Amino acid sequence: MIRSWPSSKRNSTKPKTAAVKTDQTLAFFKEVTAKIDEQLVAWYAIVEKDIPTFNDLVREKEVDAVMVE
Repeated sequence: MIRSWPSSKRNSTKPKTAAVKTDQTLAFFKEVTAKIDEQLVAWYAIVEKDIPTFNDLVREKEVDAVMVE
């Protein structure tokens, strides 16, 4: 299951100022938010599918863990 980023989290990043928001500002925010959402969907797909598949393969092949010192 691929989850999308909760809108409550997204909306909490809007600036809380008394400044008037222009159409250009709102369009930019909408564009950036859409790109972030797209990347989050890709991230969730990696976390939910690719990483568990990789871990299963490592266990199956009995590969030693990679350690960084």
